[in-house]
Amino acid sequence: VTGPFGSGKTTTLYTLLEHAAQEGRVVFTLEDDAPYLAKGVHHVELAARNLATVEKQLGQILALGAEVIGIMIGSFPGLEPLLFAEAAHMAREGRLVLLQTTAPTAEAGLAQLLKVIPADDTPFIGVVSQVLVPKGKGRAAEYTFLRG
Repeated sequence: VTGPFGSGKTTTLYTLLEHAAQEGRVVFTLEDDAPYLAKGVHHVELAARNLATVEKQLGQILALGAEVIGIMIGSFPGLEPLLFAEAAHMAREGRLVLLQTTAPTAEAGLAQLLKVIPADDTPFIGVVSQVLVPKGKGRAAEYTFLRG
């Protein structure tokens, strides 16, 4: 899920994660600071912003039987390539991995992925870009979806 700051990416991602947990899946998030405490979702806050810590914590999540993993990549500037590569590895092993980035468009999000994962080797299903647009007296989410 990509989009500008304040576009509702985190809310959308947590809705998907909570739905997966309600279906009985083992769900984890890896993030800097958990803004939501979703029912049935196990939250792991990154202990330090370095390669060794990220790999260790992702290994712990996998050892605990994670089936669905949400990674808030925008929370970890400088670690994006590592997180994209780890997400691809987990997806190839059969896990559903949902990522959140701060890319402004679906095309920019896909470009971020393809910098790390070759197009012919990507396990990703697609990229969703989300923005909030005025609707009536409030705002509504508008989505763009690119298939992988």
